[in-house]
Amino acid sequence: RYIAGLQQKYTQSGGVRPFGLSTLIVGFDPYTRIPALYQTDPSGTFSAWKANATGRNSNSIREFLEKNYKESSGPETVKLAIRALLEVVESGG
Repeated sequence: RYIAGLQQKYTQSGGVRPFGLSTLIVGFDPYTRIPALYQTDPSGTFSAWKANATGRNSNSIREFLEKNYKESSGPETVKLAIRALLEVVESGG
């Protein structure tokens, strides 16, 4: 929320250059110790995700993740991320 708030703050003032990027932020909930993934965009909005991608070819990776994502353990999640990246690289994206 802090980063999204900072991005949003800079959209309110004239003469400042707003942030022109989306960010994916990964961390752990301090109380439950469950991993969390958030995305912020230049307008200052943020949203929570189970899986996501940003940047070039992110649509292809998101489609792959939508088809293949399942709740799983850390090692399985890492394997899925690698498979998603390989899918784009092997398709020439």
